[in-house]
Amino acid sequence: MAYSYVVYTGNGATTQYAIPFQYIKKEHVKVFVNFVDTAYTYVNNTTVLLASAPANGIRVEVRRITPANTPLVDFVDGSTLVASDLDTSNLQHLFLEQELDDSLKQTVSIDSATGLPTAGNQRIINVGAPVGANDAATKTYVDSNVGAVSASATAAAASAGAASTSATNAANSATASANSATASANSATASANSATASANSATAAANSATAANTSATNAATSEDNAFDSETNAANSATAAANSAASALAAFDQFDDRYLGSFAVDPTLDNDGDPLNAGDLYFSTTLSAMRVYTGTIWVTAYVPGDAANIVFAPFGTIASNNVQGAIQELVDEKLNLTGGTVTGDVLLDNQSDLRFGEATGQGGQYVAFQAPSAIAANVTWTLPATDATVSGHALKSNAAGVLSWGTAGGAAGGGTDDVFYENSSTITTSYSITAGKNALSAGPIVINNGVTVTIPNNSNWVVV
Repeated sequence: MAYSYVVYTGNGATTQYAIPFQYIKKEHVKVFVNFVDTAYTYVNNTTVLLASAPANGIRVEVRRITPANTPLVDFVDGSTLVASDLDTSNLQHLFLEQELDDSLKQTVSIDSATGLPTAGNQRIINVGAPVGANDAATKTYVDSNVGAVSASATAAAASAGAASTSATNAANSATASANSATASANSATASANSATASANSATAAANSATAANTSATNAATSEDNAFDSETNAANSATAAANSAASALAAFDQFDDRYLGSFAVDPTLDNDGDPLNAGDLYFSTTLSAMRVYTGTIWVTAYVPGDAANIVFAPFGTIASNNVQGAIQELVDEKLNLTGGTVTGDVLLDNQSDLRFGEATGQGGQYVAFQAPSAIAANVTWTLPATDATVSGHALKSNAAGVLSWGTAGGAAGGGTDDVFYENSSTITTSYSITAGKNALSAGPIVINNGVTVTIPNNSNWVVV
């Protein structure tokens, strides 16, 4: 039974024909009426409809032709693996293998019962006229040569008949001569006449003998021609046998590569020879194609079940199969609609941490961004509660701990906000911003080697 096509016979009335095989896309199904690609429509996913019913006895073929030049699924690094894409990719490979198997069964193969090449009751067409001694012969060539042999044999038979007739005539003439000789003894005048007639008959007999010899020569020539035609026909038969042998050798090579269907892994090829790397077979137990690596059989593809595809654990993914790895990713991912991150988050290469405005306001945002160069890692720890005084800001204790307070100062008791504190020693050079004034509570000590730069039109007041 074919995997990818079915043949019906038209009856002049039927327009709907069933599709008994699977297909990936509707455009992969073709209908050929009397070997001509014919337009059709779908009644449903398993039935096609022709515009008119094929006549009685007309061949109607429904065939699946899966594209072999382009993959139906293009996997991209970083994309999510889904069962439907894996199924589509695997089905494309399976259907191509089935269509190849069907095509090979429609070519010259070896009959399992006789061990001889067979074309499966199909005609072999488009064979060229033979030129060499071992070429296959066409029907036209054989018919023309058989006709020539038959004509030569007929001519030879005709020549032989003519020779026999000539010989009979010669014998009759000789008999007539003997009768004439007997008659000549009774009458001298008649004898003389008979002698003359006998001489004429002898001449005729000689001529008949010559004609018989020529006919015999022609018959021999015709026989030689017939023998040559027979030899040519034998050479053509030999050429046909050689062509069949070549086809058989090509099939044997394929048969040694694709071994067919088995329930368990085969240990030898179909000729009983050792397996080679790249050999294929279809496992009826696993419903999957298997390939031989040179040492073991492995599954070439898995139809529809990602849990059977091996995955090498990587990073934080511990699963050893694709389905488990996908589940781990689903469990650990942060949904776009919100979620909880249990580990550190790194925004690399000065990437922004952005906060967008309300959707109705547009697409603007505010963001935090790291400086282009960082001498050492810094972590700021936020205070546990909100500020108790309005207007307080976050300030660091120089050890990464943030707290609420006035910038550079300290709050009074309760909600009082009356104190401003600054350091009494300047340890690092500093330039007051142009156009700005500065105020410090003194006294102030400036360490050796440290400078404070005051721009023009700016003041630094120490109180």
